[in-house]
Amino acid sequence: MSLKKCRLRSPCRCGSTDGLIAPGTGPHLAKLVCWECGKFQKWLKQSDYQKAKRTGLVNSLADIEAIAYSP
Repeated sequence: MSLKKCRLRSPCRCGSTDGLIAPGTGPHLAKLVCWECGKFQKWLKQSDYQKAKRTGLVNSLADIEAIAYSP
């Protein structure tokens, strides 16, 4: 499975506008991080995860390490 980029709503401090889904911690399902530097951008809401699942970007919770979120 190849990694897929998504567009960040605002550029990261490093200047990148590309993001990637990474596993969340605690009560959080997943997080959006910068594609270039890995800096945290935002927590991924359950509704956003469900949208990604409906559009085929993610199949299961195990896939979030390798799938990018597309808003």
